[in-house]
Amino acid sequence: MKQDLARIEQFLDALWLEKNLAENTLNAYRRDLSMMVEWLHHRGLTLATAQSDDLQALLAERLGGKRALSLEEIIAYKPAYVIEAASKEVVESMACDILKAGIDMIILSVGALADGRLMERINQAGSESEAKLYVASGAIGGFDLMRAVRFGGLGDAEIHTTKNPHSLNGAPYLDGKELPEHQEQLVFKGSSREAIAGFPKNVNVAVSMALATLGVDETRVKISSCPGLETNIHDIRLNGDFGTIEIKVAVKPSEKNAKSSTLAAWSVLALLEKMSQTIML
Repeated sequence: MKQDLARIEQFLDALWLEKNLAENTLNAYRRDLSMMVEWLHHRGLTLATAQSDDLQALLAERLGGKRALSLEEIIAYKPAYVIEAASKEVVESMACDILKAGIDMIILSVGALADGRLMERINQAGSESEAKLYVASGAIGGFDLMRAVRFGGLGDAEIHTTKNPHSLNGAPYLDGKELPEHQEQLVFKGSSREAIAGFPKNVNVAVSMALATLGVDETRVKISSCPGLETNIHDIRLNGDFGTIEIKVAVKPSEKNAKSSTLAAWSVLALLEKMSQTIML
């Protein structure tokens, strides 16, 4: 335990040199990390031997909750909501069972809903239990406006997403190729359904927009790579009998996940707040 406490002090010294943090902030870090070391020590663990499951158990204990390691445990816990922030595969494998159990679900990996058969199963599961699946707005907004213009003769819906090549590299559509670091490039042009298949971790917003407008086959998507870009840019354009609507969103990517943005997490908090209010905007 003494060795781990010494490591904490080394970490805090390095953090102070790098970030120039205030003493109160350092003390708060010291308190929380020392508590974690003590918690691990009582379980025969150290900072070097602790695994992610151990840290999840600690977090659950501190928040007064329970740690669930399987779908069955999640359902048995009977939460008010299940919030997904993992992948479209998780939505595909868990959403129907969660709804059948009468538990509402909030998802961020809306790309899973490009699968029409999954949508049918989710609708069936929800109709049987009266549970709801809510889609968080993620990195864009204006879905109320998008849904409204469908009643006003919406003819075209397009989203053009531009990201740093580091955010796009590794996508299945690129087939292992690295995007150039010295020039802007139009990487993809096609439907929302095709976009999410080729870039499953990059363009969930394209499917969200499609569900709010013309559907995944009629909503058009462009994806561009721009070296040196420090924000994720989404240019949305809607045309129809009502006129033209243009929405531009430029947000910083998450420091921990360049393929997404912190705004996506905030959108879940905003949705939970909205669901708890009597007057909903």
